[in-house]
Amino acid sequence: MSTGCAACQYRITFDVKDPRETPLQNFEIQVNEKKYNSLLLTCTMAGPLGEPMNGNRWGGSVSDIKLLSDFLPDLPPVNPFQDDTSDRFYVLKKSEVKKNDWIRLYLELAVATANRTHSRFGVANLKILRVAMETPREHVLPITEGLGAYDAIFYIRYTDSCKARAGDDVDRVAVVRRILDDHTEVFRLVGRTHSIRLLGNGESQKTDVHGSEDIEIPQDNQT
Repeated sequence: MSTGCAACQYRITFDVKDPRETPLQNFEIQVNEKKYNSLLLTCTMAGPLGEPMNGNRWGGSVSDIKLLSDFLPDLPPVNPFQDDTSDRFYVLKKSEVKKNDWIRLYLELAVATANRTHSRFGVANLKILRVAMETPREHVLPITEGLGAYDAIFYIRYTDSCKARAGDDVDRVAVVRRILDDHTEVFRLVGRTHSIRLLGNGESQKTDVHGSEDIEIPQDNQT
């Protein structure tokens, strides 16, 4: 995530573990930040560290910015955290949120990219309350099912105690969409944050949602 005044491109190295193999493997990816002050990210190149990486070296054309913007999800007209919408949304269990720490990463990226002028405050104070998931109905292939769906929208309700960043709207929701195109092998992550008061259907102030307790993410799981 850029802390300067322009969108940037990054090479990131990290260790990965294939469940079928024991040793850790050094991996490298290229992440392209498509627009400053927005969560519009693409990963266009990936591979073992030190080996030639497959993909688009320059991260796509300028028109990809408009394409990514078209993918940006809006708040739904109903509350995704309510059980009566479970035919469309899946509300994650507390254990699922704790186990999948990439959910915390999605939240931090959504908050940090939209608030560059307040980057000095960090994101450690963010507290996840509830998480709901939606899979676009037009995608029915097995690869799009469950938390590993190639195309999925995550609604992350959280609190932000940083007054400089959130003001009095400490109760908020991040809407993040993850898209993995298995044909072009491009990974996209787009999203934005809103005040929870903008959530539709008059349900925004309900806090007692069955099966979706407030979630404390352990510090060592935070990114």
